Amino acid sequence: PCALGLATPLAVVAGMGRAAEMGVFIRNAEILEEIGTLDVVLFDKTGTLTLGRPQVAGSIILRGTQDEMLTWAAACEERSEHPFAAAIRALAKERRVPMASVDAFEALPGRGVIVRAGGRIVRAGSLPWLKEEGVSIPQDDATRFSEEGSLLGVALDGELLGAFRMEDQVRPSARAAVDALKALGLEVYLVSGDRNAAAYRVAEQVGIGTVFAEVRPEEKADIVRRFQSEGKKVAMVGEGFNDAPALSHADVGIALASGTDVAIESADLTLMNPDLTSLGRAMRLSRRIRLVIRQNLAWAFAYNLLLIPVAAGALYPRWGVLLRPEFAGAAMALSSISVAFNSLRLRRKDVP
Repeated sequence: PCALGLATPLAVVAGMGRAAEMGVFIRNAEILEEIGTLDVVLFDKTGTLTLGRPQVAGSIILRGTQDEMLTWAAACEERSEHPFAAAIRALAKERRVPMASVDAFEALPGRGVIVRAGGRIVRAGSLPWLKEEGVSIPQDDATRFSEEGSLLGVALDGELLGAFRMEDQVRPSARAAVDALKALGLEVYLVSGDRNAAAYRVAEQVGIGTVFAEVRPEEKADIVRRFQSEGKKVAMVGEGFNDAPALSHADVGIALASGTDVAIESADLTLMNPDLTSLGRAMRLSRRIRLVIRQNLAWAFAYNLLLIPVAAGALYPRWGVLLRPEFAGAAMALSSISVAFNSLRLRRKDVP
């Protein structure tokens, strides 16, 4: 029975080795088989489909000056890990604006940041969240904001100062990765906490037709559960703190190595390089592994069904045929070797 015992583990070990060569780190062997059965892939936007290095492309000033708004925004983003924070800090350093001393800091994932600085309460985050916090946004300004892409609103003592317009570039491999997943028969969606205009712009660039925009971290997990309730296997691809709930609830959580520690810890699979096409290759590899396992098991079962009766003397009464022990040992070794060589085919560079 050696070949039966080796059929699955040899294929899985060879497959994990090939995945590592492709830059895909897999937390446990079961996931390598699981990703071959997926139905839906959900992508985060910022830092996943985009490079995650947004820059300040402009601003909308309602009160005061841009430098004043930048001073308060920098106070909020000084300790934040959000990709927008790095852009604000870089602009503040470039413009050499004065830094306000921060007395208290609170980050609300998927919403924004609240700080107390110089005896003032400053908020920086999404405009819907600022509105929930009681910040008044006049209808004319709200209409103006809705025509923009990604925005970081800044409010001082409950009064909206304006917003910074942020831009991020789409990853060069994003379009090819989405096309590869669709070619495998998977449904691909974009799930983002960003504004509709920004989310749909990126979705159009990468070829995704359905978008869930302006969703909070817990709502991303709800979307995962909604697809699962329909009997579908779901993968979530993300890299930020906000993606952790969805990554942990998905059947397969996929993080980027450039992402936050909490996202990587919540994921089952980590892409070690920025090339998103490795995700499609990993899924093709998973399907190949399942095929090799079935081939190994079919051979092992056929071998045992044929030769165990021969070894037991089934051919002796009529034909006088017996299987000598040395030939039986050689046949057993040949069976195990054949399973091993079939599994090692997964290590070839042209697979998948």
